[in-house]
Amino acid sequence: MLKTRIYPVTGFHVDVQESYDYVLDLLARTPPEFWVHFTLENGNRVSFQRSLIVYFTKY
Repeated sequence: MLKTRIYPVTGFHVDVQESYDYVLDLLARTPPEFWVHFTLENGNRVSFQRSLIVYFTKY
């Protein structure tokens, strides 16, 4: 399964378990001031404010 790499404004990237299509749908319907939650490859959860995610891609 393809996973997703998220690039916040900080300049680093985060690899998450959620599929690209799921992230695309989630970010499209989430207002900028809300927080979105993802699962890292090691199973830990990570959260970002929607407005701070500048790019994401499949990997």
